[in-house]
Amino acid sequence: MNRNEFLEEVRKSSYYRKDFEQIFEEFRSYQDLILNALREFHKVCVTNSIPYQLAYGSLLGAVRDNGQIPWDYDVDVFVPFSKKEELIEALKNDLNDEFYFYCPEVDKNCRHYMMRIAPKGYSTELFHLDVFYLIGMPEESEERKRFSKEVQQLAFIRYYKLISLIKSTNSLKGVVKISLFKLRYLFRNVERDYKKFEELCSMYGLKESSYATTADIFATWYEIPTKNVLSIEKMQTLEGEFCVPTSYEQLLSLLYGDYLKVPVLENRIKELLHHHSLQSKNI
Repeated sequence: MNRNEFLEEVRKSSYYRKDFEQIFEEFRSYQDLILNALREFHKVCVTNSIPYQLAYGSLLGAVRDNGQIPWDYDVDVFVPFSKKEELIEALKNDLNDEFYFYCPEVDKNCRHYMMRIAPKGYSTELFHLDVFYLIGMPEESEERKRFSKEVQQLAFIRYYKLISLIKSTNSLKGVVKISLFKLRYLFRNVERDYKKFEELCSMYGLKESSYATTADIFATWYEIPTKNVLSIEKMQTLEGEFCVPTSYEQLLSLLYGDYLKVPVLENRIKELLHHHSLQSKNI
């Protein structure tokens, strides 16, 4: 389902409201900002022979919707952790001046280990392309759980250690929560934790492992069979040509089950309105 088909479905439904056309047009402009970042990222990666692949909802959109999911806005990609330094160097040299990338390697106060790419003039807090680094895992099931938990915990600590209390929340509950975590991690050494994180994520080679996860706060969410992410191919969509895993059907089935099934219209509209509200505050 492309964006025009989605809009037509909304127009014919009982959920249609007078301001939806304007909201949808603004939302499409937000989508286009990130899509342009993805096109530029694709160009840099192809030029420098860096293997990347669309991930999560971005992969789902490319396969099911022939482009971006019409009611979603952000973009996710996978890059092997072993290619991180090459990627950073390639972006420094070849990324178009209209965009910038943000990660601990360019700002030691970056609160997340993953990389984000955004159009200049916009914060990476909400307008972003997320680069998730794929890492190998131990072979034994219980060891994988302990490993992913340790990766997640280090990412969690960094997040709350470096998050801005002023910018991150407007609620008293949020202030209290973040303050308590900051107090708990007051004496954590960010540089030491970064080195430990790097060592941990380099322990298991992706090609030598049966399972992979991502090197970030979501490390415990999935155990991805590496056979589903080691090989990539190019896919042409309505939004352009991008790289996807060759085994995208198996990966999408693992992540979403019946991935061709479209959510009910009410939920799609709610998701779009939620994203639009967040983006509008970020302008």
